[in-house]
Amino acid sequence: MIKKIIKLLKASKNLIFPKKLKIVNQEIGNSNIKILEGTIPTKPDYDDAWFYELSKISNNLYDIGSNIGFASIVANLNENIKNIILVDPNPKALAIASKNLILNNLAYNCNFYLGFVGEKSDQKIKFYTLGTGAAGSMYKDHAYTASKFNKFFNVKTITIDDLFLIYKWVPDLVKIDVEAAEYLVLKGSTNLAKLNKTRFLVEMHSVKELSMNENAKLVLDWCFKNNYLAWYLKKECILKTPDQIAHRGRCHLLIQPKCWDYPQELKGINQGQKVNYNY
Repeated sequence: MIKKIIKLLKASKNLIFPKKLKIVNQEIGNSNIKILEGTIPTKPDYDDAWFYELSKISNNLYDIGSNIGFASIVANLNENIKNIILVDPNPKALAIASKNLILNNLAYNCNFYLGFVGEKSDQKIKFYTLGTGAAGSMYKDHAYTASKFNKFFNVKTITIDDLFLIYKWVPDLVKIDVEAAEYLVLKGSTNLAKLNKTRFLVEMHSVKELSMNENAKLVLDWCFKNNYLAWYLKKECILKTPDQIAHRGRCHLLIQPKCWDYPQELKGINQGQKVNYNY
């Protein structure tokens, strides 16, 4: 409860005295880039390295839950990337993402789509979020501070399958970071999955309305129906039952066609290999 009170107080301060974002220079690998301050997380995580390695073996990318564009910047520093679609329900965050990419002449192959990716298109949902950079969610409890201030966007939904119909090219990699709506995104991508050309990097979440056990069961059911396998990245093993991750509040899965091998590029990342931004 104390942590929640502190978050509310900080949020109140930011609402009354919003920070002015300034442009700073920052090193990523061998590149010096210009970004709006706060775009790059101060503490890198394993998912940054997993995503970067997968982006190096991909040409076309869907960034679902792009927020302010960190993942797409990292991916587009690779010369192999041909197309990226950034999708986010927060217009302010998506605008910052576009600015970050434009500042570095990295927006030439990018499309920006404002919406919430779900199981059906043309529906309306409330997306709770506060400002930019912070995670938002369709679940009020997961976006606690935003819901307390009643801060949300009414957002129109779209499926990955319909995104595919709009943009016409098949993604090699779909990054999904949607704060517990993972199954909804997958459910709306069954036509794409039938092509057996796409892998999904999924950040799984547990929320009050949907436990990790329930979330994992739904995802595994989707995998079974679509002839895909889910790999639990922390253990570098196939996820066979929800019990394997039921204790986690957050974890990452690599979901790919059943006939594909586990990518060599990911081996060892979570076993003592240093994680940093000097990819």
